[in-house]
This record gives sequence, C-alpha cells and structure tokens, in this order.
Amino acid sequence: MAYFQPAFDFLMDHEDPHRSGVVTSDSGGLTRWGISQKSYPHLDIRNLTLAQAGEICQRDFFSAIHGFQIGNQRIASKLLDMAYNMGVRTAVTILQSALNTYCQPRTDLLAEDGVMGPQTLIAVNNADASLLLTGLVEVSRQHYRHIAQNNPAEAKYLNGWLARAEKIPPEYASTSSTGA
Repeated sequence: MAYFQPAFDFLMDHEDPHRSGVVTSDSGGLTRWGISQKSYPHLDIRNLTLAQAGEICQRDFFSAIHGFQIGNQRIASKLLDMAYNMGVRTAVTILQSALNTYCQPRTDLLAEDGVMGPQTLIAVNNADASLLLTGLVEVSRQHYRHIAQNNPAEAKYLNGWLARAEKIPPEYASTSSTGA
C-alpha cells in the first residue's frame, strides 16, 4: 500500500521546488502549488495553503489513480506526479501503455482507455517496478514530445517536461503504518 505524503512531497518538488508561492506565467493562469485558477475557479489561489493543496491533490488525483491500492510507493508517487501534470486519464493511459510495452505478456494486454480499473491495478501491482518506472519515463517523454511537435506554443515547456518525465521518485522506507 502506497502512502499519500511521500507521493505529494515528490510532486511538490516539481510544482514549487522553492516554495516561492504564486505563479502567474502558467498555462492555467494564476497557479499556486500546481493548483490553477483555470481548473479551480472558485478557489482563492493567492491564499491557498500547502495543506489545502494537499487535500485537493489527495481527493482529486491520488484517489482517482487508486494510489492507496498501489503496492509500490515509487510507482504511486510517479503516477501521481503524472496525473497532476497531464490529467488523470492521460496519466493512466500512459501507465497502461507502459505496462503493455514493458511488463505485460503480449497475450494479456490491457485496454489503453485511461480507466484505473481492477485489471490495470492488478497489472501495476504484479509488474516489475523497475521495468514499469522505465516504461513510464519513456512513454511520458513520447507524450511530451508529441505535444510540443503538434502545438508549437507549448514547445517552450518541453525541456521542463522532459526533466520531469525523467525524474524517478526515491526509495521510500515506511516508518509508520498509519497511511498518512
């Protein structure tokens, strides 16, 4: 079972590594902790706390990827980062593609439908974590390159996206059994 907090910590290293606050140059408009005014128009983004961002992230992203049911912390952390940046459906589709390409027998391929259903969850938990992380990096790189190639206005983000795709969460040693 993966924990939310180390996944959130890994995510925040990308979203606001210096804890500098509000960003105005993001494609989502006014943004803090990766939460954009465009996606959450009812929120006071300028005064959003890290704790509030964590609650939103756990509710809207970690729960959607079934993070608590993923057996490997590094996989859960990487998938949360992807879901937060790409959207849940895209991240899960990339996960399914990585599983199919790097981990699944050719006779047992998953539907690449972006749904984190029971078959995908079983495949994640049965996969070799190292192979799956390699697959997530590679398929994420392909995804970002495709965006930059097909949308020149977004190409300015490519180097940052690729660096994000290539970053692997550190090993995590649980010191508690609370799941917090």
